Amino acid sequence: MTSHLGLAVQQLDGKAEESYDARAELIWIGADAIPAVIDGLPSLGGFGQLTAIEVFEEVGDPRCGAALIGLLASDNPTVREWAAMALASLKIDGAVEPVRRAYRACLERATPPDWSEPEGIRWALTELGARTPVVPPLTARLRAAAADDAPGWPSTQFTEIVNDLADHAQVILYSQFWRVDAGRTYGVSGPGLDWELDWTAPWEHLVEESRTWSLLEASEAPAGDDIFVAPTWIDRTDLHPERYPMPSQHPEEVGYGHVVESYVTRMYGGLPRYLVLNGGRFLGPRWWHTSRFTRHLIADAAAIHDEELEALLGYEWRSRLTAAWLIGVDRRERFRTRIGDLLLASEVCYSGSAYCFALARLGTHADAEILTAYLDHYLPRTDLRYDQPAALGALLRLDAHLGTHRADRFTQPDGLWDQWVNALAHLRDDPAYTAAQQHRWTDLHCDFANGWTRP
Repeated sequence: MTSHLGLAVQQLDGKAEESYDARAELIWIGADAIPAVIDGLPSLGGFGQLTAIEVFEEVGDPRCGAALIGLLASDNPTVREWAAMALASLKIDGAVEPVRRAYRACLERATPPDWSEPEGIRWALTELGARTPVVPPLTARLRAAAADDAPGWPSTQFTEIVNDLADHAQVILYSQFWRVDAGRTYGVSGPGLDWELDWTAPWEHLVEESRTWSLLEASEAPAGDDIFVAPTWIDRTDLHPERYPMPSQHPEEVGYGHVVESYVTRMYGGLPRYLVLNGGRFLGPRWWHTSRFTRHLIADAAAIHDEELEALLGYEWRSRLTAAWLIGVDRRERFRTRIGDLLLASEVCYSGSAYCFALARLGTHADAEILTAYLDHYLPRTDLRYDQPAALGALLRLDAHLGTHRADRFTQPDGLWDQWVNALAHLRDDPAYTAAQQHRWTDLHCDFANGWTRP
């Protein structure tokens, strides 16, 4: 039986009919065939490995997980793509980080994001719960209004969807059209526009370029009550590997074991520094330790080395929160990108508001763009209660400081901010959740900081 299985595995690499028969036999044998397929995988060519992946998926045996992870390093992009998708469809434990690495490798190879491999890996990350596509409110409502089994959105609403996605900083890669007739779905030809984007261009340019092409496509698209459109789009964070959670590393592992005790857990009135910062106790006039607390914070913000800050930013939420405050107090502009990456990733609790404080203190158009990107991504997610209030407050402060109006589209009546707040019944009409209150809270922190340091 073992030699017979080995022969069947090698036949996966044979001509079409021979490969198909071997595939069918191995699937019929089921779980007993999986060890032989795993053992024979390295000796197969690309076609044979793709067929082996199909066997793994059909049999559904999780023992193939390690073999699929190994295929993520294949020289064949289709093998890498299929392996990632199989890991997701089989819900293999421990697959998230290897698939993330495979996506980062795609980006490092400068593979255009509308090519098959990065698209398949993004799908896998989404299925594994490691990626959350941005679905703006109007687009979500129009989709919900369609039948459950509809293959997309009614084509008559294509223009609305294009503008809604672009208004929320999404780039449409392409769109497919489908006809539903008597319960069956058929692909139909679209306008056939073939556009290419310059992926080195600024994100805002990509958004508007894809809007222009997609609106042209919408003007020429097939229409009818039985025609549906399924656009594929990406967020700016899909172009950056830093969007995905970064590994946590104790400062001791990088030679800075002292930083937690020196900067994070230093005690004031029985409370560690990180807890005082998170709770805002130092803002209260009756807290006896405010003077000593702020004096030490100013001194530490000026004295801490960049390498120590990096060690803190690479650890857990208490360390990241404290580091962000120190960066904000001392206005360390060189950490802008790092803070922005961490904010967009939203990996851990509590620290996000500190990132927003730091960006508000840095106070430039670049910081406002980071906050805008965060709100574009997370305000439509009414199911996520992250740091949307702190980000809006920081952006409103920067608008006032810079003479800009970036926050206007978020705060307009019944806009994204109202929708995010009103998604929870108990927050409706809560004065603590008005845009003005978020602005006031950020001003309170930053103005207090200005009182300790240079304005």
